Amino acid sequence: MIVQHPELRIIPQDLWDRNQTRLAENYDKPFHAKRKGEFVFTGRVFCGKCGCTSIASDGKYVCTGRSQKGVCDNTRRAPRITVEQSVFDRLQKHLLSAGLLKPCIDAYREEAERARLEYEARRRGDQSRLEDVDQRIANVVAQLEGMRDTGYASQMLAVELDRLGAEKAVLEKQSKVRHVAAVPVEDAGVIADRITATLQHLKQPCRGMTGRRRVRVSCCGAW
Repeated sequence: MIVQHPELRIIPQDLWDRNQTRLAENYDKPFHAKRKGEFVFTGRVFCGKCGCTSIASDGKYVCTGRSQKGVCDNTRRAPRITVEQSVFDRLQKHLLSAGLLKPCIDAYREEAERARLEYEARRRGDQSRLEDVDQRIANVVAQLEGMRDTGYASQMLAVELDRLGAEKAVLEKQSKVRHVAAVPVEDAGVIADRITATLQHLKQPCRGMTGRRRVRVSCCGAW
Protein backbone atom coordinates (compact mmCIF):
# COMPACT_ATOMS: atom_id res chain seq x y z
CA MET A 1 0.00 0.00 0.00
CA ILE A 2 1.29 3.47 -0.94
CA VAL A 3 0.41 6.39 1.35
CA GLN A 4 0.90 9.90 -0.01
CA HIS A 5 2.51 12.50 2.30
CA PRO A 6 2.44 15.80 0.32
CA GLU A 7 3.55 17.73 3.40
CA LEU A 8 6.99 16.07 3.14
CA ARG A 9 7.75 17.25 -0.38
CA ILE A 10 10.96 19.27 -0.82
CA ILE A 11 10.01 20.75 -4.22
CA PRO A 12 6.98 23.07 -4.58
CA GLN A 13 4.17 21.40 -6.52
CA ASP A 14 3.90 24.19 -9.12
CA LEU A 15 7.65 23.94 -9.88
CA TRP A 16 7.37 20.15 -10.22
CA ASP A 17 4.36 20.50 -12.57
CA ARG A 18 6.10 23.09 -14.77
CA ASN A 19 9.18 20.90 -15.19
CA GLN A 20 7.12 17.80 -15.93
CA THR A 21 5.20 19.76 -18.59
CA ARG A 22 8.46 20.89 -20.19
CA LEU A 23 9.86 17.35 -20.19
CA ALA A 24 6.66 16.11 -21.82
CA GLU A 25 6.90 18.79 -24.53
CA ASN A 26 10.43 17.69 -25.43
CA TYR A 27 9.81 13.96 -25.15
CA ASP A 28 9.22 13.22 -28.84
CA LYS A 29 11.30 16.03 -30.33
CA PRO A 30 14.39 15.16 -32.39
CA PHE A 31 17.76 15.81 -30.81
CA HIS A 32 18.52 18.89 -32.92
CA ALA A 33 15.30 20.49 -31.65
CA LYS A 34 16.31 19.94 -28.00
CA ARG A 35 19.86 21.28 -28.10
CA LYS A 36 20.65 24.78 -26.94
CA GLY A 37 21.19 27.65 -29.32
CA GLU A 38 24.64 28.04 -30.81
CA PHE A 39 24.62 31.84 -30.75
CA VAL A 40 23.08 34.38 -28.41
CA PHE A 41 20.08 35.12 -30.68
CA THR A 42 19.63 31.68 -32.24
CA GLY A 43 15.93 31.14 -32.87
CA ARG A 44 15.12 34.80 -32.15
CA VAL A 45 15.88 36.40 -35.51
CA PHE A 46 13.10 36.38 -38.10
CA CYS A 47 12.78 37.32 -41.75
CA GLY A 48 11.07 40.69 -42.16
CA LYS A 49 9.32 39.53 -45.31
CA CYS A 50 7.91 36.03 -44.63
CA GLY A 51 8.31 35.75 -40.85
CA CYS A 52 10.36 32.54 -40.93
CA THR A 53 13.33 32.20 -38.62
CA SER A 54 16.73 33.29 -39.85
CA ILE A 55 19.79 31.15 -39.12
CA ALA A 56 23.47 32.02 -39.04
CA SER A 57 25.31 30.59 -42.01
CA ASP A 58 28.90 31.53 -42.84
CA GLY A 59 28.68 34.41 -40.39
CA LYS A 60 25.44 35.86 -41.79
CA TYR A 61 21.76 35.46 -41.00
CA VAL A 62 19.76 33.98 -43.87
CA CYS A 63 16.02 33.37 -44.16
CA THR A 64 15.06 29.70 -43.76
CA GLY A 65 11.94 30.42 -45.79
CA ARG A 66 14.23 30.88 -48.78
CA SER A 67 17.15 28.55 -47.98
CA GLN A 68 15.17 25.57 -46.66
CA LYS A 69 11.49 25.94 -47.56
CA GLY A 70 11.54 27.81 -50.86
CA VAL A 71 8.64 30.06 -49.88
CA CYS A 72 10.45 33.41 -49.68
CA ASP A 73 12.42 35.51 -52.19
CA ASN A 74 14.33 37.52 -49.57
CA THR A 75 17.99 37.34 -50.63
CA ARG A 76 19.39 39.64 -47.96
CA ARG A 77 22.13 38.23 -45.74
CA ALA A 78 22.70 40.22 -42.54
CA PRO A 79 26.10 39.82 -40.82
CA ARG A 80 25.49 38.06 -37.51
CA ILE A 81 27.94 40.22 -35.57
CA THR A 82 26.29 43.38 -36.90
CA VAL A 83 22.85 42.15 -35.80
CA GLU A 84 24.09 41.26 -32.33
CA GLN A 85 25.95 44.55 -31.96
CA SER A 86 22.87 46.48 -33.02
CA VAL A 87 20.68 44.71 -30.48
CA PHE A 88 23.16 45.18 -27.64
CA ASP A 89 23.54 48.89 -28.49
CA ARG A 90 19.77 49.37 -28.36
CA LEU A 91 19.55 47.47 -25.08
CA GLN A 92 22.10 49.79 -23.54
CA LYS A 93 20.45 52.92 -24.97
CA HIS A 94 16.77 52.23 -24.37
CA LEU A 95 16.41 49.59 -21.66
CA LEU A 96 19.14 50.44 -19.17
CA SER A 97 18.03 53.93 -18.24
CA ALA A 98 17.42 54.50 -14.53
CA GLY A 99 13.85 55.59 -15.24
CA LEU A 100 12.98 52.25 -16.83
CA LEU A 101 14.98 50.09 -14.43
CA LYS A 102 13.71 51.55 -11.17
CA PRO A 103 10.11 50.17 -11.41
CA CYS A 104 11.54 46.74 -12.30
CA ILE A 105 13.95 46.83 -9.38
CA ASP A 106 11.20 47.96 -6.99
CA ALA A 107 8.98 45.09 -8.13
CA TYR A 108 11.87 42.66 -7.71
CA ARG A 109 12.57 43.90 -4.20
CA GLU A 110 8.90 43.53 -3.25
CA GLU A 111 8.82 39.97 -4.57
CA ALA A 112 12.14 39.13 -2.90
CA GLU A 113 10.84 40.46 0.42
CA ARG A 114 7.63 38.42 0.03
CA ALA A 115 9.71 35.30 -0.68
CA ARG A 116 11.92 36.04 2.35
CA LEU A 117 8.94 36.37 4.67
CA GLU A 118 7.42 33.19 3.27
CA TYR A 119 10.72 31.38 3.76
CA GLU A 120 11.01 32.59 7.36
CA ALA A 121 7.46 31.40 8.06
CA ARG A 122 8.23 27.97 6.61
CA ARG A 123 11.52 27.80 8.48
CA ARG A 124 9.82 28.56 11.79
CA GLY A 125 7.13 25.99 11.03
CA ASP A 126 9.73 23.36 10.16
CA GLN A 127 11.73 24.17 13.30
CA SER A 128 8.63 23.83 15.44
CA ARG A 129 7.73 20.56 13.74
CA LEU A 130 11.31 19.29 14.19
CA GLU A 131 11.19 20.04 17.91
CA ASP A 132 7.87 18.21 18.15
CA VAL A 133 9.28 15.20 16.29
CA ASP A 134 12.33 15.12 18.57
CA GLN A 135 10.06 15.10 21.62
CA ARG A 136 7.90 12.32 20.18
CA ILE A 137 11.01 10.26 19.38
CA ALA A 138 12.20 10.69 22.97
CA ASN A 139 8.80 9.56 24.25
CA VAL A 140 8.77 6.46 22.03
CA VAL A 141 12.32 5.56 23.06
CA ALA A 142 11.36 5.92 26.73
CA GLN A 143 8.35 3.64 26.22
CA LEU A 144 10.49 1.03 24.45
CA GLU A 145 13.07 1.09 27.21
CA GLY A 146 10.34 0.56 29.80
CA MET A 147 8.90 -2.52 28.10
CA ARG A 148 9.90 -5.98 29.22
CA ASP A 149 8.53 -7.93 26.27
CA THR A 150 8.89 -7.67 22.49
CA GLY A 151 5.25 -8.24 21.64
CA TYR A 152 2.92 -6.43 19.28
CA ALA A 153 2.97 -3.14 21.20
CA SER A 154 6.75 -2.87 21.09
CA GLN A 155 6.76 -3.71 17.38
CA MET A 156 4.26 -0.91 16.68
CA LEU A 157 6.39 1.52 18.67
CA ALA A 158 9.44 0.47 16.63
CA VAL A 159 7.51 1.17 13.41
CA GLU A 160 6.48 4.58 14.74
CA LEU A 161 10.09 5.31 15.70
CA ASP A 162 11.23 4.53 12.16
CA ARG A 163 8.54 6.80 10.72
CA LEU A 164 9.48 9.67 13.01
CA GLY A 165 13.15 9.18 12.16
CA ALA A 166 12.38 9.44 8.45
CA GLU A 167 10.31 12.59 8.99
CA LYS A 168 13.13 14.12 11.04
CA ALA A 169 15.63 13.41 8.26
CA VAL A 170 13.38 15.16 5.72
CA LEU A 171 12.91 18.21 7.94
CA GLU A 172 16.66 18.48 8.57
CA LYS A 173 17.35 18.22 4.84
CA GLN A 174 14.81 20.95 4.06
CA SER A 175 16.42 23.26 6.60
CA LYS A 176 19.75 22.93 4.77
CA VAL A 177 18.43 23.23 1.19
CA ARG A 178 16.17 26.23 1.42
CA HIS A 179 17.80 29.56 0.70
CA VAL A 180 16.49 32.99 -0.23
CA ALA A 181 18.79 35.49 -1.91
CA ALA A 182 19.31 38.82 -0.19
CA VAL A 183 17.34 41.79 -1.51
CA PRO A 184 19.64 44.00 -3.64
CA VAL A 185 20.41 47.39 -2.14
CA GLU A 186 22.04 49.04 -5.17
CA ASP A 187 20.17 51.83 -6.93
CA ALA A 188 19.08 51.70 -10.56
CA GLY A 189 22.18 53.53 -11.82
CA VAL A 190 24.58 51.04 -10.25
CA ILE A 191 22.64 48.08 -11.64
CA ALA A 192 22.48 49.71 -15.09
CA ASP A 193 26.27 50.11 -15.07
CA ARG A 194 26.69 46.47 -14.04
CA ILE A 195 24.42 45.20 -16.83
CA THR A 196 26.20 47.43 -19.33
CA ALA A 197 29.53 45.88 -18.29
CA THR A 198 27.99 42.41 -18.71
CA LEU A 199 26.82 43.26 -22.22
CA GLN A 200 30.26 44.59 -23.10
CA HIS A 201 31.80 41.37 -21.76
CA LEU A 202 29.44 39.30 -23.92
CA LYS A 203 30.41 40.97 -27.17
CA GLN A 204 33.65 39.05 -27.60
CA PRO A 205 32.24 35.55 -26.84
CA CYS A 206 29.25 36.29 -29.09
CA ARG A 207 31.54 36.24 -32.10
CA GLY A 208 31.04 32.50 -31.96
CA MET A 209 34.39 31.37 -33.40
CA THR A 210 37.80 32.26 -32.03
CA GLY A 211 40.42 30.46 -34.07
CA ARG A 212 39.33 26.83 -34.05
CA ARG A 213 37.49 26.94 -30.75
CA ARG A 214 33.73 27.49 -30.78
CA VAL A 215 32.45 29.62 -27.95
CA ARG A 216 28.94 28.95 -26.74
CA VAL A 217 27.19 31.68 -24.78
CA SER A 218 23.80 32.39 -23.29
CA CYS A 219 22.30 35.83 -22.87
CA CYS A 220 21.26 36.45 -19.28
CA GLY A 221 21.07 39.35 -16.90
CA ALA A 222 22.41 39.17 -13.35
CA TRP A 223 21.83 41.73 -10.65
